[in-house]
Amino acid sequence: MTAEKVSLTDSSENLNSDELKAINKKLDESIKSKKDGGMIGFSPSTEDSNKNSFLDLSSFRLGLNTPNDVKEFLLSSSGKKAIHEILVEEAHQETIKEEKKLQIQEQLMKEEQIKFLLFRMLLEDETESKKAQDELIALQQEEKIKAESNAQKKTKANEPKKDAQDPLEPYDKSIKKLDDDKKDLEQRAKKLKEERGLLTAKYDTYDKDTKEFYNANFDEKV
Repeated sequence: MTAEKVSLTDSSENLNSDELKAINKKLDESIKSKKDGGMIGFSPSTEDSNKNSFLDLSSFRLGLNTPNDVKEFLLSSSGKKAIHEILVEEAHQETIKEEKKLQIQEQLMKEEQIKFLLFRMLLEDETESKKAQDELIALQQEEKIKAESNAQKKTKANEPKKDAQDPLEPYDKSIKKLDDDKKDLEQRAKKLKEERGLLTAKYDTYDKDTKEFYNANFDEKV
């Protein structure tokens, strides 16, 4: 798609007759298709047109009153400049989309890492649980530092408005929630440890009673 758009920016003087004819045909088909589809027109929107997607080319004051005017404009120096700016803007928007995708992926990976560490805190032994807890704290500190750095960059040039929301507030809430979840899991882990201790004590008592019963009933007969 990009290659087709770039080819239109080439000077028409460098095109042979067949190439120029092919470009004219492609432009004719494209303009007719969009005009018939109610996407563009050369006068204000009619009742039959979709006002939300309809584009009146005559309103731009570029002399675009017919399909031929559009073709001539696209092949002119002004048209080439407009096409170039569109391509640059599309590339810029695509870059922004990719950056947002990476940010979302990074956030999802971090959330999964946090869940895994919380799971380890709950189920692993005391040593591994402490290691997981330390890793969680390190993650929280990393998020805090990153948030503070981003906030400083945004407010470096201008003073923040008094009624503006604290940029660290979402991160503080997120960290607070992690702290609450950690405390909850610590309580559950403590409870599980106590229950495990009770089960161990019951087993030891049962084992002791069994041995005493065996000694009392079988050792004397031997």
